[in-house]
Amino acid sequence: MNRPAELEKLFQDHSIDYIAPEFYNHPAFLAAERKNPEFLWEYADYVRSRHYPEEYVRKATDAVPRIVQFLFDALVEDGRLGACLDVSLATSKILEQYGFWNAIQTGSLTADLSHAKSRKTRHWAQLMPPGRDAKVGHAWLVVPPFIHIDLTVTRQQENDDMRELLPPYIITKEVGSVEGVSFEDMVDPELKALWFQQTGFVPTIHEVMKQNPAVARYMTRFRPFSVQLGTSTLKYFPCHPTAAEETFEKHTGHCFSGRRTPEVFEDLVRAVGMPEEIGANS
Repeated sequence: MNRPAELEKLFQDHSIDYIAPEFYNHPAFLAAERKNPEFLWEYADYVRSRHYPEEYVRKATDAVPRIVQFLFDALVEDGRLGACLDVSLATSKILEQYGFWNAIQTGSLTADLSHAKSRKTRHWAQLMPPGRDAKVGHAWLVVPPFIHIDLTVTRQQENDDMRELLPPYIITKEVGSVEGVSFEDMVDPELKALWFQQTGFVPTIHEVMKQNPAVARYMTRFRPFSVQLGTSTLKYFPCHPTAAEETFEKHTGHCFSGRRTPEVFEDLVRAVGMPEEIGANS
């Protein structure tokens, strides 16, 4: 049995209607997730592995870049930096309105800019000290047939150098591999300092992963990947999926100049077109 069929059998066994996007908010899905906090992994796996008809792929290839461009322009107009999670959540809800399947990944981002003069490697690590306001190191989307969409890679705090070296955002159907994971990829410097202060030593990356078995399991299932952009290499380390608990009607993105997500969607429809005109239903 192939992977999508296995997942569909799993959803059927839990009485989950899996026909349309956003079934992660189906009551039966939420009930399963309460029993198993890792059940959302199955949704992310299904999004990336299910079959997409040729017509769906054609529509997504045409429409998703236009939707992403509109939302990126709206984010720039807002001016907020460091909004990767909020932007990803709002984008996900809007794509669902158009019938496009998607999943949000959260984890670490390492930007290797070392080939550029006077540039250094930058890290947005997933594992942070308790009490840190940031919930994730970074967040991005999987929107088949696009393997990777990152609207905020150049909209992080204190990264003017990345804006000079990288395109405004990333949308791609192809990614590369990553050879291993380092301590710096996963652990924020403040957490490293806290560990040393409390214990007098810093664990190895192997010990870190043993202390975070769910992250280790997820990275085995959803492998780290890279995006090559000229002389710069971006390395992504998926650690956990996430999704908006609110319905589309109640969702607020906090990153589009005070507009609620449905209001942004209305502006998008005027600019790009109605869901029934460009969306996908299969």
